Amino acid sequence: GHNLAFGNHRPIANRILGYIANLPLCIPSSVTFKKYHIDHHKFQGDDILDPDLPTYFEAWLFQSRIGKIFYIIAQPLLYAVRPLLRVPKPVTLLEVINLLIEVVFDLIVMYVLGRKSFVYLLFGTLLGLGLHPVSGHFISEHYVFVEGYETYSYYGPFNYLTYNVGYHNEHHDFPNIPGYLLPELKKIAPDYYDNLPCHASWIKVLIDFVRNPNLGPKSRIRRTIRSDALKLNNAIDLKNKTKVNEVLHDVIDNNNNTYVSRDERKLINKKKHSGKQNDLSSSIGLTNGEHVKNE
Repeated sequence: GHNLAFGNHRPIANRILGYIANLPLCIPSSVTFKKYHIDHHKFQGDDILDPDLPTYFEAWLFQSRIGKIFYIIAQPLLYAVRPLLRVPKPVTLLEVINLLIEVVFDLIVMYVLGRKSFVYLLFGTLLGLGLHPVSGHFISEHYVFVEGYETYSYYGPFNYLTYNVGYHNEHHDFPNIPGYLLPELKKIAPDYYDNLPCHASWIKVLIDFVRNPNLGPKSRIRRTIRSDALKLNNAIDLKNKTKVNEVLHDVIDNNNNTYVSRDERKLINKKKHSGKQNDLSSSIGLTNGEHVKNE
């Protein structure tokens, strides 16, 4: 999702590797995941734009212990549907290619190995993303286990199987650092990570999530943004420089608190407008409760 295998200068190689890694999952997801996962980093916790944030309906439906078990089981479906309900994006050519490659692979598996082999791979995917110890990382990352802390890392043995996906605070701080280097990042910056709450067991995370009445899909920090930031994000996605400039004028001139992502702030910092740049921190400041390190 971050072009870390070959770097940003070799996007085609990253894309091909994504297609190959996607094959045994039997469900095309490589391109679509990246498309929406970027928004999770830019708008973490935002009610509209963060595809990782459970909807209010999910929070209401899966409140009980039994409900939370079904919530964990249904995670693959929820992760697939949630972005389409929030801010759906147009289907791209790369997604169509991903779909065609996956369909051809699935047909080959059924023809050569039989339907049972295909069903085995498919259910393995659904199980691995649902009620499975490794899937505990979905719950461990951003559900509020300790009041006031929004993002958590996991430093247990499953990191060896998941390319250090457990180093989640480190990943959000530096999403362009490959997973195999995240432990080194933690070592050289102990003051920033050693004192933060963290998880030692994904299995315990799942058990606590189900048993603790104070935990559930509702246990997430939520934010709201003004329409200016949404317009700006759409303009950036469309690479419409004229529209970006128009929205920047509105954001700066409105002089109200607006959530603006790191990439958007970079654009704003480059924008010279009526000598107001020195006051940007107050005119477009982050909403209350946001931690800069968790962008």
